Amino acid sequence: AEQTGKSEERAGDNANLTMEQRKVLFEERFNAAQQTDDFDEAWEKALFRLCYTSPRLRMRAADISKFFNLIRTRLFDNQDTDLEEKIVKALRRTSVTSVVSTTQPNIVLPERKGAYFRRKLEGLDAFLHDGSVTHKASEEALNCIKCIHDDLLDWFPAAEFKFHGSMSIYTDKHKFFTAGFQKSRALQDGTQIQLIRHFKHDYRLPKHRVLIVSPSRNFKAGSYTSAHTSDRYLIDVPSLEVYEQNKEVLKKLFIESAEMATVGWGKRLKIDYAGGTMTSILENIVDEDRASGFPTLTDICERMLSPDYTYDLS
Repeated sequence: AEQTGKSEERAGDNANLTMEQRKVLFEERFNAAQQTDDFDEAWEKALFRLCYTSPRLRMRAADISKFFNLIRTRLFDNQDTDLEEKIVKALRRTSVTSVVSTTQPNIVLPERKGAYFRRKLEGLDAFLHDGSVTHKASEEALNCIKCIHDDLLDWFPAAEFKFHGSMSIYTDKHKFFTAGFQKSRALQDGTQIQLIRHFKHDYRLPKHRVLIVSPSRNFKAGSYTSAHTSDRYLIDVPSLEVYEQNKEVLKKLFIESAEMATVGWGKRLKIDYAGGTMTSILENIVDEDRASGFPTLTDICERMLSPDYTYDLS
C-alpha cells in the first residue's frame, strides 16, 4: 500500500480537495494497494477501507495488514477460516478509540460564535473529538458513529459528508441522512438517525420489530412548527450491536432516503401548516379556512404525521 506523509494526509480530511477529487484519489490508492500482497484478499481490502478513514491509520495500513497476517500465520496456522472476518469486526469496534486518542493533540475545535451559529468541523476525527469533549459521548457511541460512517462511505462513495453538531450526508446537494450524539439514556451508547420518507410507501413510517421509528416531530393541532420537517422520520439505534444486527434493513432505508434526495426530491411530502398547503404525489391540499385553523389540513396531518402511520418493513 502507498505510504504517504503529505500535508493533505496529515490534515485529516483532504480539506483542499473537492469530493470528486477525494473519490478519485481513494480509487487510485485502493487500486494500487490491491496490487500488493498486503491488500489482495477480501478481508485485507476491507481493512484498507477502514484505515483510510483516519489519516494516521492510513499511513500505517500496510504495517497493520502485515501484523494481522503474522498473527494468522504464527498463531492459527491459517486454520481459522473465520479469522479474517473476526479481525475486521474487531477493528470496526475498536478503531475509533485509537483515532480519538492519537489525533486529539492535533485537533483544535472552532469556538462557538453564538447559539444560532453552527460550527463547521473538519472531518470525522474532529467530529468524534467534539463528541468526546463537548458532548461527553461514551466510547460505545463513538464506535457506533464511526462504524456507521464507514459503511456509508462505502455505500455512497460520491456523497458529501458534512460535520457540525451532527453528521449529515448529501447527494445532489440534498441532505438525506443525519445522525449525532444523544443525551437520552436509551441512546447514550448509540445514535438517532433522520431519513426522508419515501413516496412509494405513501410516506408511511417503516415498522420494525426491533428498531424504534418515529416522526421527526410530534404533531400537535394548532402548532404550526410541529409540522416542520414533515418529509423526515427518525430511527433510534441504541448501540453498535443493534446496528450490526439490523444493518441490511438500515442499508435499505438509507438507499431509499438517498433516492428521495435525487430522483424523488420533487416528490417529497411537503406540508406548510402555517400556509395551509400540502404537496405530495398522493394529493395536493390548499386549505383556505385559516380562521378555523385549517381543519382539512389538520386532519391530514394528524393522520400522516402520526406514529401509527406505518407499513411493515420486511
